Amino acid sequence: MTAADIKTSNSDKFDGEDKWSNLLTGNIVPPKNAFIGARIISDERALFNDQWKLYSIKPVLVPVSPSYQLFNIIEDPFEKNNLAEEEPEIFKAMKKTITSYNERDVVGNMNPAHAYLHGDDRQGGVELGSPWMDGDYELNNPPSSVTSFFIFLWILIQAFKYQLAAAILFIVLIFYAFKKLRQK
Repeated sequence: MTAADIKTSNSDKFDGEDKWSNLLTGNIVPPKNAFIGARIISDERALFNDQWKLYSIKPVLVPVSPSYQLFNIIEDPFEKNNLAEEEPEIFKAMKKTITSYNERDVVGNMNPAHAYLHGDDRQGGVELGSPWMDGDYELNNPPSSVTSFFIFLWILIQAFKYQLAAAILFIVLIFYAFKKLRQK
């Protein structure tokens, strides 16, 4: 907002922090409890605090606890070494912070099965190709885990139908060939 010279009041609430002055001055300020997250197939979240990054992931369709990994992103920018056991105090503090956020305020619930059933009319709203949803997405409850699984399976079948058809044909041909060889 500052870069575009847009004035806001203190009562306006926006996600994120204004980093425009940091870009102009080159002054790098380490993040303090900066959070990002996405929920599509997996619920993935990351919390950044100084040189530390706490990463959590869990499947959306399976009711399991998330797994956590702690990285020092200055010394390990490719995030190869999980330091959760070596740095238990930092891990505990960051885990407490990331789990303290209200669920509804953290990551939007983009359930692919829900979007498939109630999203943008499957083709892009009223006008073909429009990226906007018709507006009923939030009005409908998400499908159950079982329904979500079968919708997800259907979407995978649709996405890989040619490869799936080739695989099925290959299996049938192999089965037929073995059957012919047994008869001889």
